[in-house]
Amino acid sequence: MKFIVLNTKGGVGKSTVSMQILAPFLYWKNGQANKVNLVEFDDENSDSETFSNSNIVEAKRYKISGNDLDSTLTEVAIDHDDLIIDVGGNKTTTYILKSLST
Repeated sequence: MKFIVLNTKGGVGKSTVSMQILAPFLYWKNGQANKVNLVEFDDENSDSETFSNSNIVEAKRYKISGNDLDSTLTEVAIDHDDLIIDVGGNKTTTYILKSLST
């Protein structure tokens, strides 16, 4: 299962939903055998660093780079079966939506 959590407004609970609802759900669904992959695309915050020592989540953060965003999104989605993509608000969401629509 793959989830993408985004909203153009910052501070609306995207990271909270990702970490407090989706990550435990996927961890439970997998029988607690493997960590859940959380990928954060955000130029303004680094919430994923908070979870670097988690027993549930394997977190990775990407900054948005317009030139390679499409290939990065494709690579991330292909590399992980169970995945949560937490997208920062404002311009970051705009870039991701534009990339996903092409």
